[in-house]
Amino acid sequence: MLQANANRPRHNPPGSPLAESLVSGRALAATKGWPWKGMRYIMHEGLVVSSPGGFNILELYQKQACQADVIAVGHTNLWAYHLSAFGTAVYGDYDLVIDTLLKDNRISSIRSKPDIVVTRLGGSILLPDGNVDFDSQEFPRLQPNTSYLQFLRYIPESSAYEALDSNSTLVATGNRWAIACRARSVLAVPELARGGFETSISNWLSSCRQ
Repeated sequence: MLQANANRPRHNPPGSPLAESLVSGRALAATKGWPWKGMRYIMHEGLVVSSPGGFNILELYQKQACQADVIAVGHTNLWAYHLSAFGTAVYGDYDLVIDTLLKDNRISSIRSKPDIVVTRLGGSILLPDGNVDFDSQEFPRLQPNTSYLQFLRYIPESSAYEALDSNSTLVATGNRWAIACRARSVLAVPELARGGFETSISNWLSSCRQ
């Protein structure tokens, strides 16, 4: 599972290995007389949509409802962070406890399983030359004691799951679902009301092509 998740394309962005950056950073800190604690890496978002008018929410999630292998509402309190295969990023494997299963995996049913592993870019690890805190603005880390609604893709090699894209993870905020990625988290979209959005998903699933 570790090898398969470490090799996911999303977990291996282009760039120098983090271990090399730590060595350079530590050497620079020493020449400046700065205390060395490690490195924080922020991976910014690509194309940012700043208003609901920039894309059709209902059309987007109607497509994702059919594309996803699993759609689930759940929470996590357990995770582990790892270095990616190319060493250019940190990713996390989360134990997602399923509270509501909206779409089951036809290839490998999870209906009788209490939890699944969701792998996701971002996290913190300690390497020989210091700590790396890797923050992805498109894929913020899942927080404990928080409800998430996720449109997930199955990874057969590890039996884990990953979000379809940066719009595919929503976090419960009061009586609505908010898109988790930082640029869209502030959007107040009526169509994402909790309860009503889940009903829309169920309706969309009945019209998906088999």
